Amino acid sequence: MKRLQNKIAESRYALPLTALYAFGVWLVDPPFRPPEGGNPGAGLSSSLFPLPSYLLLLTSYLSPLFLAVSTYLMVELNNANALTRIYSRMVSCAFLVLTSLSPLFFRSLQCELLMLCVITFYTIILHTYQDKQSPGLTFYAFLALGTASVVYVKVLLFVPLLWLLMGTRLFDLSPRTFVASLLGLAAPWWFIVPWCYFIGETPWLADHFTALVTFETPHNLLPSGAWGAFTPPLGERLRVGELCSGMAGRGFSLSLPFVLLLSLIGTVHYLRHSSQDKIRTQMIFEMIIILQLATAVFALVQPSEAPVLLAILIVNASVLIGHFIALTSTRLTNILFCLLVAASLLITASNLWMLSLPS
Repeated sequence: MKRLQNKIAESRYALPLTALYAFGVWLVDPPFRPPEGGNPGAGLSSSLFPLPSYLLLLTSYLSPLFLAVSTYLMVELNNANALTRIYSRMVSCAFLVLTSLSPLFFRSLQCELLMLCVITFYTIILHTYQDKQSPGLTFYAFLALGTASVVYVKVLLFVPLLWLLMGTRLFDLSPRTFVASLLGLAAPWWFIVPWCYFIGETPWLADHFTALVTFETPHNLLPSGAWGAFTPPLGERLRVGELCSGMAGRGFSLSLPFVLLLSLIGTVHYLRHSSQDKIRTQMIFEMIIILQLATAVFALVQPSEAPVLLAILIVNASVLIGHFIALTSTRLTNILFCLLVAASLLITASNLWMLSLPS
């Protein structure tokens, strides 16, 4: 018996209608104004890439284009790797809904580029499964990460984990692919470093890479109260509400917990039913789950990084929850699906309302 959840999951109209929904959210909250405390190109140095004001405004209207390309790549990611075993666009639909969850993404070129680069990395690197003679594909996959490091340098912290996963989950790590990954990461900087010297912006390079090893101190991250006897100002950020409200102002207070909840649901479901998938699919999902766990820990331990890391969390959560929605059909999961849809609509409306309030 097909329930509402299954009818939507297998519908050919699901993706076009969800795309219209995401575009509608963008229209309701168009990027006429920059993100709080920044500009539409947040994460990009205006001195390094000087743009006239009209071009800077134009970049703020590229959000639908970036989102469309990212969504297309999510479709390809699903099709090429048979992530859901059946015809379903739930991975892409979940991606659009979760991206619309935080309308600030539509104002941040940094988040949009990071999200696009991460999806591009997945799309390319998964083609190298069990192929240790694929330096070309590996180069292009890590070129995407190298490009992402231009707007968010801390994405490089994930590289050692990615090498480990290439060796233990994708089985494609070899001396040739390892060198190719290094060349891919360095490639964008072959052009940016000379450019910095040419325009006299070498301090930007130092500041950019210094951020790679700049973290919040642990004493600001632990709870106060009972643990306060150990260290005087043991912070007050462990409570989820306070942690999220301090991430980047309005629009994120509910998004992070909801994305993490969806990740948990998708992960538990997959671990229980992973034996039904092919070994290749199991390795892909295990890789995504491990990366999602690492990103979630990073976001919780370093709340100031959470708004940008949410872009990576959304990509991984979309795969996990899309698999859950497409391949479950019980009465309980149908109710849960309806509740999750309602919650996503309410959170999106709440975030739009908070962003409409005067600063």
